[in-house]
Amino acid sequence: MGCTSSSPANADDINATERVMNGRKGIDKTERIHTASERAKLAKRAQAPKDDVEHPPPKLNENGHLLAEEVVKRISGSVEAKEIVLGDIRSGKADDLIHVQYAVMTQRGYYPDNPHKQNQD
Repeated sequence: MGCTSSSPANADDINATERVMNGRKGIDKTERIHTASERAKLAKRAQAPKDDVEHPPPKLNENGHLLAEEVVKRISGSVEAKEIVLGDIRSGKADDLIHVQYAVMTQRGYYPDNPHKQNQD
């Protein structure tokens, strides 16, 4: 994807990719699989009235950086940690299970040309 240098693919990698992609050239946004929470957010966004109100520009300091109060407005995340259990529950052995706790935090960036741009995460 451009983040690291690529290494030549071997035949197993190519066969695995072909099996998953099933002849498709790529995955378009309409083909992406959404979680239940993502579907709920998309449905809520579609039902929400369009906001035609002009928002005031964000407050900046003398160097053009966002003030602390503006940064706080751009942070969102989980209210509490969630826990999931991974592994085969049917085995009956506690050693076969992995308990994972996770939380999410994200910060919407500041784009001077589009200060109200939605979060891209």
